This record gives sequence, structure tokens and C-alpha cells, in this order.
Amino acid sequence: MSINHSRIGVTETQTSERTANPHTHAWISLATDDHIKEQWDCLCSSSSANLPLRGVPFAVKDNINARAFRTTAACPAFASDAVIVEDAPVVAKLKAAGAILIGKTNLDQFATGLVGTRSPYGAVPNSFDPTRVSGGSSSGSAVVVARGVVPFSLGTDTAGSGRVPAGLNNIFGLKPTRGAISARGVVPACRSLDCVSIFTLTMDDAETVLSVAEGFDDEDAYSRARPSVLPSSGFGTSLRLAETRPTLAICKEPPWFGGSEQARAYETALSRCAELGWNLVPTDFDKLFGLAQLLYEGPWVAERYAAIQTFIETSASEMDPTVHSIISRAKKFSAADTFSAEYLRQDLTREIQTVFAAFDGLLVPTTPTFPTHKDIENDPVNENSKLGTYTNFVNFLDWTALAIPAGFRADGLPFGITLISDKWQEPGLLHLARQWTASETSLVDVKQIDHSSTDSRRMKIAVVGAHLKGFPLNGDLISRGATFQQLTATSAAYRLFALPGTEPKKPGIRRALVEESGCEIEVEVWSLPKPEFGEFMATIPFPLGIGSLELRDGTWVNGFVCECSALQGATDITSFGGWRAYMSNIRELSNQVPKPKSVARVLIANRGEIACRILRTLHKMNIETVAIYSDADAHAPHVRDADIALRLDGNTVADTYLNGEEILRLAESASVDAIIPGYGFLSENADFARAVEERGMVWVGPTPVQMSELGLKHRARAIAAEAGVPTVPGSSGLIGSLEDAVVEARRIGFPLMLKSTAGGGGIGLRRCTDFKSLEEAFEGVKRLAAANFADSGVFLERFIQNARHVEVQVLGDGTGRVFAAGERDCSLQRRHQKVVEEAPALMVPADVRDSMRGAAVKLASAVKYRSVGTVEFIYDSDSQEFYFLEVNTRLQVEHPITEAVTGLDLVECMIRIARQDCEGLFDKSQDDIVPSGVSVEVRVYAEDPVRSFQPCSGRISAVDFPEGLRVDTWIEVGTDVSTSYDPMLAKLIASGKDRHEVLSRLSQGLAHTRIDGRLEAEQPNFANGHVSPDSAPA
Repeated sequence: MSINHSRIGVTETQTSERTANPHTHAWISLATDDHIKEQWDCLCSSSSANLPLRGVPFAVKDNINARAFRTTAACPAFASDAVIVEDAPVVAKLKAAGAILIGKTNLDQFATGLVGTRSPYGAVPNSFDPTRVSGGSSSGSAVVVARGVVPFSLGTDTAGSGRVPAGLNNIFGLKPTRGAISARGVVPACRSLDCVSIFTLTMDDAETVLSVAEGFDDEDAYSRARPSVLPSSGFGTSLRLAETRPTLAICKEPPWFGGSEQARAYETALSRCAELGWNLVPTDFDKLFGLAQLLYEGPWVAERYAAIQTFIETSASEMDPTVHSIISRAKKFSAADTFSAEYLRQDLTREIQTVFAAFDGLLVPTTPTFPTHKDIENDPVNENSKLGTYTNFVNFLDWTALAIPAGFRADGLPFGITLISDKWQEPGLLHLARQWTASETSLVDVKQIDHSSTDSRRMKIAVVGAHLKGFPLNGDLISRGATFQQLTATSAAYRLFALPGTEPKKPGIRRALVEESGCEIEVEVWSLPKPEFGEFMATIPFPLGIGSLELRDGTWVNGFVCECSALQGATDITSFGGWRAYMSNIRELSNQVPKPKSVARVLIANRGEIACRILRTLHKMNIETVAIYSDADAHAPHVRDADIALRLDGNTVADTYLNGEEILRLAESASVDAIIPGYGFLSENADFARAVEERGMVWVGPTPVQMSELGLKHRARAIAAEAGVPTVPGSSGLIGSLEDAVVEARRIGFPLMLKSTAGGGGIGLRRCTDFKSLEEAFEGVKRLAAANFADSGVFLERFIQNARHVEVQVLGDGTGRVFAAGERDCSLQRRHQKVVEEAPALMVPADVRDSMRGAAVKLASAVKYRSVGTVEFIYDSDSQEFYFLEVNTRLQVEHPITEAVTGLDLVECMIRIARQDCEGLFDKSQDDIVPSGVSVEVRVYAEDPVRSFQPCSGRISAVDFPEGLRVDTWIEVGTDVSTSYDPMLAKLIASGKDRHEVLSRLSQGLAHTRIDGRLEAEQPNFANGHVSPDSAPA
């Protein structure tokens, strides 16, 4: 057996799984410590010397009875309150052989389904890609084996439930002969067809478990004893002859239902079969498919109804709707229908026996499709039916089957084949599987996994990226008592990738595909206390997980692996040999002072007001301008005024202004020297910035590394703290679970803010006043962040009650020279978005503002910031303390008021820094940048007050902006305003010698624009400076 645990090890496995289960949904119930101890004591007191499963943990599907557990069949209302007092015979046999039951697993309700999603305990994610199904109905049993939690588990199989999950999770799934293993103590699905099935990580384990589990049970009417003599001729008989090359039927025209990746993987598998010398004969499978249809469309569903008749007739509302609708079909069949279907079944069976008599067996793809959860939501019944295409005729024919891993698809997802033969031919199928696995070089032989340790209470984990010593997430190991063991490398069979859009930046590692060459990848091996493993797992975000890695010495350890679907679009960095070398190279590149480069033609990757504003400066600098536009913006001013205008191909925002590849294509077609992003859209997308530089163009903005590090709020907090900048009391890092959030909330104290680390524009923020509001907000903020920013990371900060929002404008040349160009007060906000800004922040004491500017310069200098940026602070009016909030690595919407009081043109500064033309710009001391006068900006939005100020669309029929104010706008008579984009139409900026003069000018100017909302500047609270980030009217 692959794993032999101590009692402590088994208990710790059970404890770790209890912690992880809210994410994995694999378990319905787990054994208590007392239950584990009871089993272990019974094992130790056994006088038997023959305990082939001694100390081996296992799991059973929760439609199989086990002592001290309730049996729910994934329907809580179906289970009695009392626990089961007697093990099902198969469970008793395994325990008698020394195995330790650690829990009961999730399933499709009443074992009705092949998808693994029809359970009130949650859908069980696929072990390779959580967006795809794990297969069912024995979903939990398959996944806990695939994840390496237990070396074997029990499922049940009526139409493929012991094979489909195996094929989708890269493990072995044995569906024995019907009746070989007693089904007494199992909640029936179709009692005349049900089999107890076995999932294992290795073929040898499947054989061992079968030898223990099978046997005649005279209390089970369907139980059969294995015959001592089998027929000498006919279907499957040659499989027992080791020297005979098998003749296997394969489907002549296999249906794939659009599953092209499955089809390609199957062709690869057939090629390997040919190399093994197996004789494959294309054969018509129509009779098999016809027989299979009877299981779904015929009266055998009445067996399911009979099994739970009392419950379904009295408690239908407690059932999964899809399961209920399937089982309820039984009521439409009559006794005559049943006999007619049985006659048809017997006729088809006889015809099939005749067709396949000359074969040793069948070889089929385990599944023709690999559906996503979304596919199942859209069409639950048909997608389920497709999965059973090659499985649901087997039990009808009294055949046996073995699902085996068969390599990986081109996208890295597993593919499986199933070997099928006559009843009692398990030894022959296992013999064929041995031939197959002997030729397979990429399958993990779990028997080689290094479980040795001087302390059985600890486990080894190989880390490859952000958890390495000296990297951002290493503290997640150290804080849980992990200790460093060794620096080593994987075997030369892996590929390493830099995952896009992850912060801190993370790698993904996978085994090289058959057609690829692999390399050794540097890893660190750490020793982690096993009780901490579940909590550690909870910190690991999709697409990463814990699997098994082969080290250069041939041993296997637990280690970080990556869902293959996430590697699409990732950068292959295998040539660096490890994450440390790759990140060192990135830092070297970012720290290099680029040679001065001519910037004569610039593409503006934006639209609207900011595109027009950037155009003005570029024209002033005699730089040729390239505009991009969607069809909706074809007649916009920025298109008309640019030297070159290029159409974006697409209809949506995602297809146009957010389509980095399309923008890069246009930039290259126009031979631009640089790209400037403005604000919004791709302005803070580090991957886009990196792609610009990798293609030889200048990115007018901070370095991609700075954007990555400072763009995530929790990382920016850490950088600020390291630079000695005060931060708002809050969580030390990201929070993985509601339980952790509650612990942190107790420490920080209410009220507090729950924040998305990747959020912006007011999205991903929620004020929480107590534990109830925190609980209500937690999952919602995570979902919103994931949907808007592809990052669900959240953290907590104390909410400052009487606060002002102040931001400092900084400029850096990329070598460490940084200066502050004053500050802005942005306290007047609506829905967490700024609407009015002013410079300087006169409502904050001068000495505090001086300290803020100094702190901003210190932070930006620490990272050798390049370009313009904004360091935001919260000022506590009560305590007169200030705290770091975040960094915006772009030009701000409100930058004109800084330009008004400093005389700088910030867009010009960005261009000069980008082309290394900094002479005179950074030669000034901080004292030379002294704001003069006061400036206030208001934003004008196209919103409908009748619809709660939602953005509205339409055509501009008249525009009348005032004299004496700076107006940054993009609208004119005839401009069409779309709700597809930000609703801001213009920014009105008033400047003067003092605040009173400026507010008077602004009020008069707004009056002359005839725009609703113009009285905002005359509100007494605003005039007096008594505002806060939540005081603007909605």
C-alpha cells in the first residue's frame, strides 16, 4: 500500500481536511479524534499477522454505511438523527485488514448523476481545474484520492460513477463484477445494477483493496462468489494469458460532442496502444449506445424511486431539483413498460454478446467531454448524459471495467481511458493496465513519495515561488512553525511559468508534456507541522494548489502545483531554472537606467477627456500623436485632433480599450515609440506595461514591477511599513477566510473597512460596524473583487471616523531621485469616488502636510519610483495623525489642480522622465516646489437624478462652458455619450490666490454652465471645509 500512517498521522490528516473542507467540499462528515483512536486501538489489539492495510487511511462515499457516522446520501433530511451502529460488510472487511476510516465523502444526491455538482454540501471542484466538474456521483471519494489525502476510497457505480471521476482526476477507478463486493449497507440507486467501486492512486493498490473487499455475502441477494473456474473461450478469456497480445474493440465513430481536446488525447492514447502491440479493431458501438439509452430513458429509474419512495413522496422539497425531476420520471412507467424494456434489453444483450465474442475487451475514452461548472448550469441533464456515453452500458451487460490515467491533454488537463471486459476479468484488466503504466513515464508512482521524517507530526512541502526565503509569502510558512530543510531542485521533467495578473507575482509549475523537454527547477523544501496544513492551504489562491513534485534524487514530496488552465497566456520562464533567478533578472532590468530614447510618436491608449488633455501637451512638445478609437468614438475630438487615428476592432470595452493585444498590434502597425495610458482602462495593468516594453516601445509610466508591487493595497501597505511610513491599523496580510477575518476584527476593533487588495474606483470596499456586517460583506466583497479585478484578495483596516482624504503628488526619475509637488484634499466623495478636489489641503495643519510629503517621498524613493504617482493618506482629524492608504501608479484625474498651483505640466513631466530627459526637473530641492495659490476641481457627470444618479446616455445639444476657468473636456455639440464608458463629461478647475476667491469663481463658473448640481460649491459645509469621504449627496 502506498502510505502507512501512524495514529497521529491519521488524526492530523483528518484535522487538516476539516480545515480545508469549506473550500474543497469533499467531505460530508469526518471522523472524530475519539473515533480514530477507537479504530487504532482495535487495530493494535488485533492478533492477526495478516493486515495488508495496516494503518492505511481511507474514505467511503456517504451512501455506504459506516459505524459512528450518519448516512445522508447527500440529502441531510434523508438521514436519521441516530448514527449507524454497524459497518457495511465492505467497510468491515477493510477495517479488519487494518484500514482506518477517516470520513465519508460528498456525492451527487442519491448517487444520481455523473457530474459531482448535485449536492447541498457544495459542488466538489476538480482536482486539476476547479472551474471544471470532478465527475460523479462519487465525486468526493475520487478527489480525496487525487489530492493525496488517502491512498484509496470507496465509491459506487451504477452507470459510471466509479469511472467518470477517475478519468477526470487522473486516478484509477475499478468497477468490479456486479456482486463481487457486497452492496449490503449501501443506499441503493438501481439495486440490480449497483456495484461498490474502488479509487486508488496506483494499480497495485486497486488490486490489493479488491482482494480484501470482495467476497460472498449470503445476506446480499445480489452477492456472488468469484468462480474457481472461468470459461476457456469467449469474450475476455485471453486476458488471463500473459503472453497473448489483446484484441480490443474500439468505437469506429466515437462521439465527442465537440470535445476536440478529448479526441486528440484519445488518438495519442491509441498510438501508445499500437506501440504496445495491442490489436485495436474499430467496431460499430451503436448497439451499446442503444442499450445505454435504456438506463436513462427506460423504467430502471423506478429502482431509484423504490429505494427512497417514502422519502420522495413526503419530503420532495428537501431534494435537489434536478435529482428529484430525474427520479420522479419513474411514475410515468407502467408494468408493461418495464417488461417491454426488459425484453429489449435482453435482445440487445444477445446481439452485443455475439458481436464482441471474439474480443478480449473494449478500450474506450472514459469520458468524451470535460465540462465546466457553467456547462452543467446551462444544461444539467444533457451534459450529464454525455459523460456517461462510454460507461453506462457496462453494468447492464454484467461486465467489469477499469479506468486508468492516460496522460494529459494539450491544455494540461488529465485524460483517461477505460478497459472493459467480461465479468470476473479483473485480473486480466489489471494485467493490461500494468502493460500500459510500464510505458507511461509521466505518471506519478505515489509509492516513491518521501513520507519519511524524524517527526511524524510534520510534513515536507516543496516551494517554488513567492514562499521562498526572502520572498513576500515566506512569512506564511514561518508564522505556522515551518522550518527550512534544504535547497534542491525538481527532476528534469518540469516547466516553469510566470502567471499573469498575480500579486505578489507567482509562478506555476507543471510536468512537461510528452512532446516537450523538461528542466530541473530550483525549489526549497520546508517542514510544516501537519495541524497547520489546512490553514496554510486556505491561504493558497486559485490557480495554485498542493500536489506532488519529483525531486532530482527521484523522491517525491508534497509541493506547489498549478491548474493547467491558468497557464494559458503565462510566460514560460523554464530557462531561468527557478523563480529566484527569474525575479533577480526582472529586478536588474527594472533598476537599469534606460538609455535616452527618442520619443517622437506616441500612442494614447485612452479616450474622452484624458485623451484630449494628453493630446494638447504632446502637440505642444511637437510629438506626433496616435489616437485609438472604438466605433462609438469615431467622431470624438481626440480622434479628429490626433495626427493618426486607428480603429479598434471590436464592439465591447473588453474588445477595444481593454484589449491589450489589439492596442499593441495597432501601436506596432503605426511604428510608435511610446504608449501613454492616462487613467482608467489599462493604466494600472502591469502585464500590459510589461508587454509594451518587451515589444521595444517606451511605457510612459512606472516600471511594471513597481505597478505590480504598489498596485496591490496589501503589498503597498507592507512596503510603506518597511519604509517607516505610518499605516492604518489593520491585518498584516490578506485574509483567506471569514474565520480569520473575525479574529483580525477582534484585534483591530470596529468600525473597520473590508478592502479588496486589487480594488479601485470605489469598487471592493465595505464599511463594517460589527461582526454581523463583516460576515454579510465578506464573501460579497471577495466575489466583486474577483469579477472586477481577477483577484479576490481582501484585507481589513480600521475605519477612521472623522477623516480627510489627502494625496501627495510625487515624481521620480527611476534612480531614487523623488520630489513631492504638493498635495490635494479629496475628502468630498460619493460612493467612495472623488467628486471635488482642491490643492493645497488647507484643512490639514501645515506641519502635518509637511510630514505627509516627506513620508511620500521616502516611500517612493525606497522603490526608486519612476514617473508621476500619487501617495494617498488618511488624516484623522480627532487625533491629528495621518496614515498611509495606497499608491496610484498613474496620472490622477485631479492632476490639473496640482498643475495650477505648481506650474508643472505633469503630462510633459511623464514624457520627459520616460525618455530620460530629466535635466533641470530633479535638480530642484524640495523647498523649490512650493505651491502658490489655491485650485479646486469639480467633475461634471452625465447622470440621471431620477434613476438614483445612474449614468445616462444621449447626444449633447448645447455646450456653454464659462470663461475664466480651466475646462478639461471632450464633449461638444453633437457628441454622443454612451453608458459603456465613464460618465464624466468635463472637469472644471478654478484657481486663485486664496480659497474664498476660488470658490467664488467656481460658483460663478458653474452657474454659467447651466449644469444641474452647480450649487454644490455653495453648500455651507463645503465652503467651511466640513466634509468627509462620505458626505457628498447621492
